[in-house]
Amino acid sequence: MSSRRENKYNDLQKGGFKDPLNKIPAYLDVSLVDLKLRNNKIIYWLATKNFFAVTKYNRSYKYAAAVLELAEALKNKSDP
Repeated sequence: MSSRRENKYNDLQKGGFKDPLNKIPAYLDVSLVDLKLRNNKIIYWLATKNFFAVTKYNRSYKYAAAVLELAEALKNKSDP
């Protein structure tokens, strides 16, 4: 689990980070977290305050990622 360091998204952009969907507001507070997969591959997520709110219930970043993916899937299923 990475240590939490909050940045403005535009600071990460200056360092070369790219948003492929171009949907992240430049002013948004984010932290870069690493998630190790079963095959030992590491993926990186931009975590917001909502992500860390979930980690107050369960400290695992993998748990928080799963909760947020489930919420997104439910949201997409209910969208027309």
